[in-house]
Amino acid sequence: MVKSEKSRKFLAEALKRYGLGRDYIRPQYLKAIEDTRFALGEQWGDNEKAQRIGRPCLTINSQPQFVKSIVNEWRQQRPGIRVRPADSAATFESAEVIAGMVRNIETCSKAESIYDGVLENVVRSGVGYWKLKTKYVHEDTFNQEIEIKRIRDPFSVTFDPAAQEVLKSDANWAFIEVEIPKEEFEAEWPDAASGWGSNEYNKQQWHDDKGTVKIAEYYWVEKKEKTIIMFDNGDIMDITGKGKDFIEAVEEENGTKVKIDRAGKEMRRKSHERVIHWAKITAHDVLEETIIPGDYIPIVPCYGDMVYADGVDNFSGVVRYNKEPARIVNYLFSESVGAIALSPRRPVMITAEQKEGHETQWNNWHQKNYGNLTYNHVEGHALPRRMDAETSANAMIGAALQFNEQMKEGTSMTNKATLGQHSNEKSGVAIAERKEQGQLGSFNYSDNMNQSIAYGGQIAVSMIPTVYDTQQIVRLLGEDNEVTGEMINDILSNIDIKNGKFEVTVEAGISNATKRQASAEFITSLMSDPVGQQYGQILLPLALKNSDAEGAKEALEAIQKQMQPPAETGGQPPLPGGLPPGIQ
Repeated sequence: MVKSEKSRKFLAEALKRYGLGRDYIRPQYLKAIEDTRFALGEQWGDNEKAQRIGRPCLTINSQPQFVKSIVNEWRQQRPGIRVRPADSAATFESAEVIAGMVRNIETCSKAESIYDGVLENVVRSGVGYWKLKTKYVHEDTFNQEIEIKRIRDPFSVTFDPAAQEVLKSDANWAFIEVEIPKEEFEAEWPDAASGWGSNEYNKQQWHDDKGTVKIAEYYWVEKKEKTIIMFDNGDIMDITGKGKDFIEAVEEENGTKVKIDRAGKEMRRKSHERVIHWAKITAHDVLEETIIPGDYIPIVPCYGDMVYADGVDNFSGVVRYNKEPARIVNYLFSESVGAIALSPRRPVMITAEQKEGHETQWNNWHQKNYGNLTYNHVEGHALPRRMDAETSANAMIGAALQFNEQMKEGTSMTNKATLGQHSNEKSGVAIAERKEQGQLGSFNYSDNMNQSIAYGGQIAVSMIPTVYDTQQIVRLLGEDNEVTGEMINDILSNIDIKNGKFEVTVEAGISNATKRQASAEFITSLMSDPVGQQYGQILLPLALKNSDAEGAKEALEAIQKQMQPPAETGGQPPLPGGLPPGIQ
């Protein structure tokens, strides 16, 4: 295929960026891959195994337990997304609608399982990613929706090394690479070039001999200049290409003036608009290209421990600093098992003179069962005796256990309750307090994950006005998992998702179901109190309303029906609707 000069320049720049990014991140990814393999049980090197042929080579792998304890604790406190207005053009009503849309996107995308997998990668290797994309609602429509997608291989992502923000929100470009069989590639893009060229980046980064074709999703940011101005009422307007007459017309229509700064000048400045481009490329061709909605590259990173040193962002998980203690534990347990297994045939201390003439017997005694062993009595020499191995084996086991405890301390898993083990604490409160103390050292992983989810929500919020740009009913998911619908982009509605700025936060805590159950238990305890018994007809419906027990809904309906007045009397019920006024 003959490509234009523009296409050749575009690919050359893309490949140069890819090579630059991979050179920067490759050393970190190699360490992370080694940590991942270590956590999966590859804890003995080939040379070490070769030296231990015929001897125990045990792996006491505690790393999955450490990883799962951190991840599972976070799963019990999953964060919920909150959206709030960030300027005067945004309303709380619109913010609630957008928040419901984001929660629905998460639910439809099965985001919980994606988040869990990312956090496992982060705790294990120090890094994980997911992405947001759009898709058509169904085959016979132009309406699109946002979905959250898993990035299976966290080491396939390459970000702009110049990005300063931890979550790469200021990155100018990024790549996600994947390899597919050559046959599939040719079937999908029959006219595209799949061969490899002579470019140095092709040789180093793109060439393979496995019958696969490497494809990369390439994201890059185009910054378009614009001019903005501020009015006295706080409104900010893009006036790019507009003249003085336009500004005066706006002032007259809105009854406001351009704001003047302290220097007596109009509040105007140069700004820019971020346009996010996307392309699917090989080393030789551009397969697809489009503009995607939103203000950010829709790749969400999450890191474990992050330290900037020697011009590089160094990240790691809990495994990185457990590797040496784990290797010592493996060695000590292997040696102790070997010593115990060989204790019936442990070495005998004997001189050369004592076994002279009986060498065959003494050289093979540990392989054959001799009824007796013959030796030469040598004056002044002690009798032959076996070495005592039990003491050394016990010492090695004790040392191994000590190093294992050291790993727990390094992972901040010092509390047995955190690891799901029995502890000395008796009360539930004491266990919870000790558990919380044990989690403080690993809280950074949970907090980093929550920040990444908030950033993913911010990306979704920036995409929503463009993706959902037609008049339609959108599905909303409430904090209590209640599903509702809302008409958007209706001129008669006060819900405006296109104007204004919104910011996203997350709130970590117990689930709404747990909150309801706690409320039900609290109200039930009040009813057992002598004073609370007087208000049983008020408290019982509240307890049933917050209970998830089977039959609670039916019982509530029956009580409310019974409390309704007879239709013919026209009297007033003692508790309208089954609940007193003001009680929600």
